[in-house]
Amino acid sequence: MMKFWLGSLLMATVALGQVATLRQPPLITGYLNQGCVVPGGELTIQGSGFGDRRGDNRVMLWEAGQSVEMFPVLWRDNQLTVRVPADRRVVPGRQYQVRIEDFSGRLISNIGPALTICAEQAAEDPGTVRARQLATAVVQASGGNQWRQVKSIRFTFNVAQGEKTLMTAEHDWNLAAATDTVKWNDKQVTVNLRKPGTDANSKAAYARWVNDSYWLLAPLKLLDAGVRLSYVGTRVVEGRQYEVIRTTYEAVGLTPGDKYNFYIDPTTHRVTYWDYQADTPKAVSGTWEKYEKFGPLTLSTEHKFGDKRIWFTGVEVK
Repeated sequence: MMKFWLGSLLMATVALGQVATLRQPPLITGYLNQGCVVPGGELTIQGSGFGDRRGDNRVMLWEAGQSVEMFPVLWRDNQLTVRVPADRRVVPGRQYQVRIEDFSGRLISNIGPALTICAEQAAEDPGTVRARQLATAVVQASGGNQWRQVKSIRFTFNVAQGEKTLMTAEHDWNLAAATDTVKWNDKQVTVNLRKPGTDANSKAAYARWVNDSYWLLAPLKLLDAGVRLSYVGTRVVEGRQYEVIRTTYEAVGLTPGDKYNFYIDPTTHRVTYWDYQADTPKAVSGTWEKYEKFGPLTLSTEHKFGDKRIWFTGVEVK
């Protein structure tokens, strides 16, 4: 009995040690940038315990009681790259503190070394600036400013070719719990989106969530970590002129080699068309249409490309 009790105690101690290791708070140790950082430029933060994805955390500039969020470009466990906003609250010549908070404003990291904002802003490529301006406008037009209010999204993803339905997949996505319950074919699987399982069903459910939710939410994800933006210029489609931005990806998603051209309506700042290009030279073009309001979000519910159609039913945003 004593041997069993000691063994159980040892196992519990090890388990607690593992939990403590997993829950180690983020530690900011320094920056790769030398000297100051310009508004609108990127800052690379070094440290540990950041996690392998953003989750519910955000990186803040803090000075004299005022916080300004820096949008992540790349999020890794020991290194974060964020963009310092070109914002009137970020004053050239001043020093700021860098910290990581959760979305409620609770400090969860140490406070990093003082960071100086450059007194003079370096010139930036105008195309990069324009691409970021358009991406920001698209995110805002889609309801991105209210994304933090969203607790759950339900939707059914449908694909047809001609009159034949090829795929129907139902999703019940709990954002707070980071889980998605997926029903497709004869399967129903609940997958942990932060740490998907390695079994075949979990992998398949996670792949369905990645693909199907991107078709629903792509305009809201233009400023996500790891998304690289470039400005293509203007193009005319069916007599209307659109501004076009291109996205490429750095270690994002299941197919990081994909490229997309987003055609943006200059009046509504909604995506009207896109070109999708995988690992072949030829791109596939599709429409973004039938926008509807769901809670705080404005989403396209139908896409047509060639003889195929993708559409969404049963959309609920809470």
